[in-house]
Amino acid sequence: MRPTTTEWWRAALALILSLTVLGAALGSPGTTVAFDPVAPPPVTAQAVYVYDATLGVVLYELNADERRSPASVTKIGTALMVRRLAPDVNQLVTVDAADVLTVDDGESMMALLEGDVLTVESLLYGLMLNSGNDAANTLARFLGQQLLESEGGGGDPVQRFIAEMNAWFAEVGLSNTHFTNAEGLYNPDHYTSARDLGTLAGLLLADPLLATIVGTAETTVTSEFGNAYTLQNTNKLLGEPGITGMKTGTLPEAGACLVASKRGPGGTNLISVTLGSSIDFSENGIQDPESDQRFSDARTLFASAESDFAWISPTAENGLDGLTAELEAWDVALTDERPLVVRSGQLAALRYTLRLGPPVGANEEAGELLVYDGPTLIDSRAVVQLN
Repeated sequence: MRPTTTEWWRAALALILSLTVLGAALGSPGTTVAFDPVAPPPVTAQAVYVYDATLGVVLYELNADERRSPASVTKIGTALMVRRLAPDVNQLVTVDAADVLTVDDGESMMALLEGDVLTVESLLYGLMLNSGNDAANTLARFLGQQLLESEGGGGDPVQRFIAEMNAWFAEVGLSNTHFTNAEGLYNPDHYTSARDLGTLAGLLLADPLLATIVGTAETTVTSEFGNAYTLQNTNKLLGEPGITGMKTGTLPEAGACLVASKRGPGGTNLISVTLGSSIDFSENGIQDPESDQRFSDARTLFASAESDFAWISPTAENGLDGLTAELEAWDVALTDERPLVVRSGQLAALRYTLRLGPPVGANEEAGELLVYDGPTLIDSRAVVQLN
């Protein structure tokens, strides 16, 4: 079921804000972390942020709060704002002459036709797969105009959409993000950070429709007039083991940028953000695909994370020694069976305490599990009485 209600967004924002207090982009409010994020392995990217979005654990960071041009990775924020303003993705949108791009414009595009009519959902596919600047402008203009009409005022609808997006960024707490357009074209006042993009990427994965879109390698959408638009995802990682999607961006001022998501070894969602990876451009600004290092950077980061860290189920055979037997002896169970993430080789240093209170009824909270790395508390989880 698609999360399209205001209540869903309020819940998502509350989660983000609670995690910001904990120093994590997304995850469990009850989880603490036994290690500070470490420097990533050698990559060409100028800014890096890698974290487990399910557990809220940051693994690597490099210049994670540095303000940088995100190029078309901007469209992650644009897509999220579209979902906020257009919960009904079957709304029909008419393409305006001002939205249309041609090859001579030198921008990525969906190749929309003036006067054509498409659903919001179809335009979202064009936005995220082809990285269509025309789709970005069409959606921003359409939804910005709705905002202006609801307010009874006039003005530039695209800029109204951008203003709404920046207000939302401030509400979420993205202090290093400010956009001047919906597509990601360079402007010195258009910037974000690797950490802020990680937060946005986590929100995108929480939206089933957007998660499906960014994980789609290719598709064809058809307009109300029968015009077919064949779309190809620019994310070359799709199809590789575990990769679930996300977004590319490229500009001479930004370098090669990539947000990528992968199903990790513990079944959790890993997100890698790389900004400013190496890429060469010709004198007229055409990128050289052979020199593009962003995908190699992401592969390096994901592979290193799976080597440098371990995801351990507390009650598995290779988990916390003795925990399963003790839970059975007290007839209690964990309420949260997600894995712990620890540095590789750290398991021997882990210990736990099962703290139980007076007897309670079945399915009532009976106490908590505390997990330590030496003297440091790294995780706490509630336990419930079974019978």
